[in-house]
Amino acid sequence: MFIEQLTVFVENREGHVADILEVLANKGINLLSLTLADSADYGLLRLVVEDPENAKAILKEAGYTASITKVLAIKLSNTVGSLKQLLSKFDESNINIDYMYVLSLKGESVSVVIKTKDADTAGKLLEAQGVEFVKASDLI
Repeated sequence: MFIEQLTVFVENREGHVADILEVLANKGINLLSLTLADSADYGLLRLVVEDPENAKAILKEAGYTASITKVLAIKLSNTVGSLKQLLSKFDESNINIDYMYVLSLKGESVSVVIKTKDADTAGKLLEAQGVEFVKASDLI
């Protein structure tokens, strides 16, 4: 039900994200998805990679601060209203979404990554409703 997402704290300066990606690429870490949120001083680079534990260790060795978070990766129909229908399930159960982003677009389905403070409850809620989850092996 969960996949592991790597979060890297980055300085908000030109070329910093490229430097991080180069460190990972040089060690053979394949990038599957990426999102970046920034503030005036720093950013949060969220990555889904093939080997998150190894990637975290590589980044730590290179001087970066990184953490691994379990997130829900959900496969949705690529149709009008499908995301709204999914989010309604969270609203009905009073589960707040911390953030989300599209993982991939492929054919007739869309994959969405969702982070909540209560991922176990959210996952069980969606599992009980027959929602199809994305596994890390689906991304490779």
